[in-house]
Amino acid sequence: MNGDRIIFAFFFAGCAFCLGVLICVSYYNWPNAEDLSLTLLPRDIGLLNSIRHMMGTYDGRYFTNLLHGLNPLAWGYVKFVWLMAPLSIFLLVLTLYYFLTALVVANRFYIFFLSIFITSLHFATCPSIAHQLYWMSSSFVYLYSVIFFLLFIGTYIRYLESLALGTNLGLMVLSLILIFCGIGMNEMMLPAYTLFLIHQIYRHFNSIYFKELGPIYVLGFCSILFFVASPGIHMRLNHENYYENPFGFYSIKTALSQYLIYFFRLLKMPITIASVLFLFFFKSRFKLKRTVILEGLVPFFLLAFIFPFMLVLPYYVPLSHFECFPDRIYGTVNLVHLLVFTYFIIRFEFSFTFQNWVLYFHFFLLFFGLISFSKNNINAMFKLYQSGKLKCFKEEFLKRDEKLRQASNAENTYRSIELDTLKCVPGQFWIYTDMKPGSKESHWNKAYQNYYYVDEVIVKN
Repeated sequence: MNGDRIIFAFFFAGCAFCLGVLICVSYYNWPNAEDLSLTLLPRDIGLLNSIRHMMGTYDGRYFTNLLHGLNPLAWGYVKFVWLMAPLSIFLLVLTLYYFLTALVVANRFYIFFLSIFITSLHFATCPSIAHQLYWMSSSFVYLYSVIFFLLFIGTYIRYLESLALGTNLGLMVLSLILIFCGIGMNEMMLPAYTLFLIHQIYRHFNSIYFKELGPIYVLGFCSILFFVASPGIHMRLNHENYYENPFGFYSIKTALSQYLIYFFRLLKMPITIASVLFLFFFKSRFKLKRTVILEGLVPFFLLAFIFPFMLVLPYYVPLSHFECFPDRIYGTVNLVHLLVFTYFIIRFEFSFTFQNWVLYFHFFLLFFGLISFSKNNINAMFKLYQSGKLKCFKEEFLKRDEKLRQASNAENTYRSIELDTLKCVPGQFWIYTDMKPGSKESHWNKAYQNYYYVDEVIVKN
């Protein structure tokens, strides 16, 4: 193995360690009350009926609502929900590999390594690791929406390339499936699909391949209309928590202000700076395909700043109130930003080189030293894992689950149970949508009652 491969192997092992930490932590994960409430409907009234109900009363996320019925929790396997986080990591790595092989020409090992690297960097720098990875229903919305978008773009590029040899029915059908599924996941991604479809129609309108591409464009716009026309969207707009004038200047101002706060937080993180340097060192191993090269500063500005900002607008205009900084939506933007920056760094002609591979090894030590000691999610999860708090957290939930199942199987006419208040709650790992002490009328108390088939759940003060 030459020096080049040795350094890549070191970085690969380091990234694998980072993802290994996240997987080890996931073993202690447990569904929160919102996870329970969202899987109740598909379990109790059927998958299609639950999708119809949610679209009629709450949102237009038809495919996300499908996923709420296709997971261990919906089938009653509460103890196996922790497997969703490793599955999400694995799926993101494979998706990035699939997407990047459509963009660049390089050794397959290098592309796979770059997929591992971007995955590790994303989970290290995203504003809320819980929303991206450990809160299952939130991960469907904010992580899987980008995954399906990248799967669609990667398939669409392959389909375009195949048209020179004739229509590839398999790639066209896969593109149709992925665009339909992807649009039905998160309103944040609607601008992404809308802009992409408009751009592609403009680019290929006079092309000899427009007839072959037409079905994708038609289904894409029909899916967007299906999403935004759902009654659930309009019910949310009329909710008392939302502003009466959401399209006003205040909403745009807040969106821009919080977007810039997130963006500068990302840029000033030591791990981000080290990652940019790393990509400049190793960019010569990758070459963009001619079909995906964008020329000039305008595309860079649009993709790096304007496009990610448009993704956050559906939260601020018109669906949101502004009580706190919305970490969850910037996890989606974070992954988009990292991919855009990676693309343009590879596109950029300037690069650094070291003649001696030992210097690369020193850079490797610096990079993972920053992960170990600077502020980032990998470091935080590792410290949480060492603290023993996660073990205490899971033990409390296992006891709670056992008591709830015993109450559910009791032969009493009225099944009631009193539970202890949680003492070990790792806030950065588990979002606290839990039962309220002493309140049997709480929405989250009812989620537990309905999921475990008990009549009353009361938490001690």
